[in-house]
Amino acid sequence: MTEQDSRLKQRKQQNTAQTGSVKPKTREERRLASGEQKKTSASKRTRRPRLRLIPIWLRIFLSIVLIGGSLLLGLIVGYGIIGDGDPADALKPETWYHILDIIRGE
Repeated sequence: MTEQDSRLKQRKQQNTAQTGSVKPKTREERRLASGEQKKTSASKRTRRPRLRLIPIWLRIFLSIVLIGGSLLLGLIVGYGIIGDGDPADALKPETWYHILDIIRGE
């Protein structure tokens, strides 16, 4: 037990003797009291290991596929519907070469 913990216990005993209640007064006393409770409850029960239904590598792959799909859908909606063009033209390389030429000023 550290010196600080022993001081906290002494202060707690003094407060209990004066007021008759066991309620912690300071933040350290609350932390100490909750830490003792957590240790006792954790020692009584054993935790089962978590069973993952979807492996991590599959989650990463699905995330990349979904992000790519949303990018393509955003291109089609932005170019075809908002920009009054043909939605299929958003996926053609000639369209993007033309856009890059406009940006570069060629």
